[in-house]
Amino acid sequence: MEERDLLLIQKELNSESIPLFIGRLSGGDINEVFQVEIQGEHYVVKKNRKEEFPEMLEKEFRALKYVNIIIPDLYPKPIKAFSSIQHQFLVIEYHEKGSNTEKGQFHLSDSLATHHKHTSDKFGWEEDNYIGSLQQSNDLRISWEDFYAENRLLAQTKLAFDKGHMTKQTVSQMETFCKELASIFPKESPALLHGDLWGGNYFITSDEKPLLYDPAMYFGHREIDIAMTRLFGGFSQAFYDHYCEVYPLEKGWDERIPYGQLYPNLVHLNLFGPAYLSAVTSVINRF
Repeated sequence: MEERDLLLIQKELNSESIPLFIGRLSGGDINEVFQVEIQGEHYVVKKNRKEEFPEMLEKEFRALKYVNIIIPDLYPKPIKAFSSIQHQFLVIEYHEKGSNTEKGQFHLSDSLATHHKHTSDKFGWEEDNYIGSLQQSNDLRISWEDFYAENRLLAQTKLAFDKGHMTKQTVSQMETFCKELASIFPKESPALLHGDLWGGNYFITSDEKPLLYDPAMYFGHREIDIAMTRLFGGFSQAFYDHYCEVYPLEKGWDERIPYGQLYPNLVHLNLFGPAYLSAVTSVINRF
């Protein structure tokens, strides 16, 4: 972390002393992530180029602020978002990572059920945001099938076609699939979703409590979050068993997992290329 970044953090947080740089943290391909100490307290600082990802960290700040009001302690508390001429920054709480124990998985399933019980009268979010480095449209809609089709599947399909990852025939198959969505997903009220809940976006803290981060938050169908947890692993069977005890999923939820994974697979297709195309076509070819 550059000295001018530390001086900027000192100014924005009204610190009496210059923050102490502790080290780098893992942060994926988008953000540089650092651990700093400010007047005896430790924080995480995320940094990226604001021209490439306009308002990304301000949007994350607002999402974290929202969810910390309704579900305290499940996400790190946001401290402040601010910018320099070229970069944007987000300062959040630091938590010590612990072991991924069964007790931690038990608490995670409880917390996610609580998360999903927060509802709204429409699907979507108060503003557009990001999933990974891709912008995510969150226009409010009354029905889940309309939201999932227009704001998620068809939006990513258009992007994939424009990038040369899809043929017109595959686009047509996706359009046909979207017409069947009303008969695929059970009717449920909009649930507050993390939106990008894979195994790399949570950990169990040193006191065996779950901590979620890097949200792509919106109100959607809760089976989308569940499907995402099954994409790359990292969640125990006890997690699913206890979730279904606390907030039962509709019959056949596990058979609908591939439909919920269509969106993240389309996102990965657009981020990483054709290796993910078969994961998409194997689902929509059924229709």
